[in-house]
Amino acid sequence: MLAFKESGHDFGTIYQLETKEYAFVFRNTDSKPVKVLAHTSCGCAKAEAPAAEVASGGKGTIRVSLTPVFERGKITKHVFVFLDNPLRTVCTLDFTADVKADVEIAPKGIYFGKIRPGEVVERSVVIRPAEVKRFRILRTEAKDSHMTVLPPAAAKPPEPPGTYRLTVRIGPIAQEGPVDAPITVYTDLPHLTKVGIPVYGRVVKAESTLRTRPASQASPSTR
Repeated sequence: MLAFKESGHDFGTIYQLETKEYAFVFRNTDSKPVKVLAHTSCGCAKAEAPAAEVASGGKGTIRVSLTPVFERGKITKHVFVFLDNPLRTVCTLDFTADVKADVEIAPKGIYFGKIRPGEVVERSVVIRPAEVKRFRILRTEAKDSHMTVLPPAAAKPPEPPGTYRLTVRIGPIAQEGPVDAPITVYTDLPHLTKVGIPVYGRVVKAESTLRTRPASQASPSTR
């Protein structure tokens, strides 16, 4: 039905949040036009199939883009190629990569949990060197007006030299509701000029401390 020139591709070395692309070329060996669809096995990759039907004997491409976020080391991902009439898988394309990380962020995001209205809370993450010895944080940015990113500070041992501790302050917030606004950290790293760190939580009112008294403790007027 579909004949691919190759069924796999190695992206080689790629850094976290870097994007690389590749096009798998195929030919329609069926006697009729076909509509080709493709999906990837993970959210770090996207596959784009031809928008129109591919004529009998015609050629097409499936373009694959890879942007690893949290993965590190050697990875293998897949593209599932199928036809929509009838819906059935034709083949699976494989692609590999060796993912490098300039820095490590721990934890991966900042979770504030429950925040009381009017409360001011702080949480921190550490950003440590991984594939590099040192780096500089050029600036930080918070899009939420209730959020402040404090100046980066050198992390204390046992963190390795060149590690930053980044503290985020949130509040006061009067209105109840979810908090979901990432901060952006800009660096001098060639492969990672900026990185987004998710920040989330929820502003909720304090739970009522009123309790119903047992019947045995009820006032005489209610007995």
